[in-house]
Amino acid sequence: MHALLATALLAAQSYTITDLGTLGGGSNAFGGSELGHACGQSYTSQGEQRAVWSDGTALVNLGTLPGGAFSMAYAVNESDVVVGASGIASGNHHAFRWQAGVMEDIGTLPGGALSLALDVNSNGEVAGWSSVASGASHAFLYARGVLHDLGTLPGGRFSEGHAVNNRRQVAGLSETASGAKHACLWTYGVPRDLGVLGGGSTSVGTALNELGHVTGWSAANTIGIGTAFLWDGVMRDLGTLSGGTMSQGFGINEKDEVVGWSTDAGGRKCAVRWLFGQVTDLNTLLPPGSNWELYEAWDINDAGDIVGWGYHNGQERAFRMQPDGLRLRGPSPGLTQEQNSFVVSGAPPRSRVFLAYGTQSGFTAVPGCGSLSVDIQGALLLGTADAGASGNALFALRVPATFAGLPLYVQAVVPSTCDKTNTVVHVFP
Repeated sequence: MHALLATALLAAQSYTITDLGTLGGGSNAFGGSELGHACGQSYTSQGEQRAVWSDGTALVNLGTLPGGAFSMAYAVNESDVVVGASGIASGNHHAFRWQAGVMEDIGTLPGGALSLALDVNSNGEVAGWSSVASGASHAFLYARGVLHDLGTLPGGRFSEGHAVNNRRQVAGLSETASGAKHACLWTYGVPRDLGVLGGGSTSVGTALNELGHVTGWSAANTIGIGTAFLWDGVMRDLGTLSGGTMSQGFGINEKDEVVGWSTDAGGRKCAVRWLFGQVTDLNTLLPPGSNWELYEAWDINDAGDIVGWGYHNGQERAFRMQPDGLRLRGPSPGLTQEQNSFVVSGAPPRSRVFLAYGTQSGFTAVPGCGSLSVDIQGALLLGTADAGASGNALFALRVPATFAGLPLYVQAVVPSTCDKTNTVVHVFP
């Protein structure tokens, strides 16, 4: 049933794909925000590797830390805080945190020489890894200017943090006492071994959502890539495209939609999305004549915006795919006691748009719209706004501190057409 529903939903959805541009050479997108902004890397015409950020209209060179020869960006949040790694004057690389034109060196754990930042949450807290005095890497959480060593699973020597949510949960990997490498989830600083897929010995957690669900990949050995998984208390094999042998999950949203890549029957690498366990080659969702070949999808938000990289007219390029139609994006900046914005796009021009909210998923009927319901239990009205001539409606509201730590479910409805947007799920830190 779920597979049939997923197939129907994908078949009905059309997309607009955007080439995010280049600094002169190739480009790749590795992270995306709830606003549809993206970050990654691009090479200049002189061959210099630089971290970049894009809102879809321009590609911005973020530069490097002082003396650095290269940089790359892996994640961006709703305040356009970007994190990644940059070379430094010594020739090593350090994790950075960039905002409003300023790149901050996060540094390393005590005794370490190297560090890398891989994710950032709404509060600007960063997950990554740093070398320590022994030379091994340890996962870290960077919060309020301090690097916190998350340690390893019992008996392990090394670990890495790859993702962080607004509950400060960190997903990544750790060595076990037996020397195996397992996907790991830290909650309140305590690591949990997520195990491996059947017959496997290695696993890596690459991303997680606000529910604490993790995606990544698991393999039979430390060399093989294996297949993508979704962990929601139990590790589930997401499989591959028909005839494929390998896959990896890189991004996940609050609906447990996972994006990544898979090989196909011919061994070709394809950007894919898993929905209800059904895997779809994203290349099949592109409009005819797009001249794209999508290789890897790296992130997906609640609106269904997907970022990654592929080849456009034969050139390596970062991309953003956005679903057409009625969509809800936000909140920005996603913090309590601040003015937060939600944006609805694709509404009929000058129509009235209603924004509903609640703290649990479920169903609430929409008055005057027959069987239509929002996907929120006991939904309440958050506000109304008029869509302009462009079909965009902006909601701006201050979120009280009482919502801190709670999952907030938000969805928009256009009563005049009895249509609804996607649901955004956000935990305010």
